[in-house]
Amino acid sequence: MKKISIIIPCYNAEPYIDRCLETITNQTIGIDNIEIILVDDASTDNTFERLCGWEKQYPESILVVHCEKNGRQGTARNIGIGYATSEYIGFADIDDMAEEAMFEKMYEKARQYDCDMVVCRSKKHGAKQLESISMGRAPGEDRLIIINDESSRKKLLKENINLAVWNKIYRRDIITDNNITFPEGFIYEDIYFSDLIKHYVNRIYILEEYLYHHISRADSESNNTDRWQKKLDWFFVEQLKIEELKRRGIFERFKEHYEEEYIINYISLINNLIRIYGYIRPDTLQDLNTQVIGVLPGYKEIKLVRNMLNGKGGEYLQLLFGGFGTDLTEDYAKELARLYNEAYNINLRKKDH
Repeated sequence: MKKISIIIPCYNAEPYIDRCLETITNQTIGIDNIEIILVDDASTDNTFERLCGWEKQYPESILVVHCEKNGRQGTARNIGIGYATSEYIGFADIDDMAEEAMFEKMYEKARQYDCDMVVCRSKKHGAKQLESISMGRAPGEDRLIIINDESSRKKLLKENINLAVWNKIYRRDIITDNNITFPEGFIYEDIYFSDLIKHYVNRIYILEEYLYHHISRADSESNNTDRWQKKLDWFFVEQLKIEELKRRGIFERFKEHYEEEYIINYISLINNLIRIYGYIRPDTLQDLNTQVIGVLPGYKEIKLVRNMLNGKGGEYLQLLFGGFGTDLTEDYAKELARLYNEAYNINLRKKDH
């Protein structure tokens, strides 16, 4: 059995394939110890052909899976999990890069401490900065987190752990035995998977070393601010996460944490949309408010919301939450944007959305 299965979704990735796969196939853990699953998500360029070339070069270690229909990263990762056979599963993005010792170091910690999940540090930067980036260690000592009761589980939920999946490895059985998957058809699918798996891992090692390069591209979906609807995906995925936690009987045990988190995420979404576009259409805002009420019908009883309604967060947030359950108008939306601008002292720019 291979030690680690590395799942990499690929869509129109022709310019990045060689750079990424060179860092994966040259891992110090050894190519014979890793299984690389490349899922071509119905690319329209020469991605599939390039991936097949890598598969021919490493037939014992690389598997290429071709999708006839584009399903986004969540679908591709779920497909990859279905093909994985190793003890541990890791993920990478095809336009990113890994330090050559990344998977060896993470696997060693996983085996040494019998871990369900190992986390390393990552650095986000542009491709042109690559040669000037210094990796090394992050401040602080490595640590082992052991979950043995509900109190320690609550602490894990509040841990400042990156919600991305590409800087972690997971025991495969934890994923497959508990049917943990990615939501399909959305971006920000990581936040659903990462939060859900926190309820099943019991031994987590935090490796305070920068081992993964997350390359930021201006044309990536999550960075494309002109496609405003994609910004809403994040919030929709949060809703799916809460619905799944309720279905699994998890939500009620950690209700206070998830209610507050959801409200904070709602505020953050509205702030980001106004900051980027200068305005939110009243019908869009009304749809979002209706969604919050549907997920949290008792939202008025949440302490954080009560504080906002009582004006403790300022006029902007008081108006925002005061609009729940009412018919929102154009004047309301303009006043909300004005109060946001006043509260955060930001020059807004309006775009059609």
